[in-house]
Amino acid sequence: MTRLFVAFVLVAGCAGSGDLEVVQGIPFGLEVGEVALADGHEVRFLEVVEDSRCPDGAECVWAGKARVRVAVDGAPAVLSVPHTDADGPEPATAVVGAVEVGVQSLTPYPAVEAPDGPVVLTLIAMSVE
Repeated sequence: MTRLFVAFVLVAGCAGSGDLEVVQGIPFGLEVGEVALADGHEVRFLEVVEDSRCPDGAECVWAGKARVRVAVDGAPAVLSVPHTDADGPEPATAVVGAVEVGVQSLTPYPAVEAPDGPVVLTLIAMSVE
């Protein structure tokens, strides 16, 4: 299988659809429920499955981990957030259908005092057709 690395510019949503059209191989952010279109494939951030990362300002016995559920063209996958998956079976990247999806970050990082702002998952998507 040949991996296609297509570069195109990150642009705001498609003609009134509200979906974000993204560049393959370039990081993009999604809030829960948002959709991005990567080379014609729908990438959706479904939910935060777990976020037990040690909050900033706290002393913890272990670092914790974060896992998210995404879907590509409707097919779901659970992925670990990088640097937190030492004890988890889920990878930080996965091939889902015809797209390789990689997690870069999940923000905001937990803090002793709850951080403001929406939860944003930063991903990279590349076609593997």
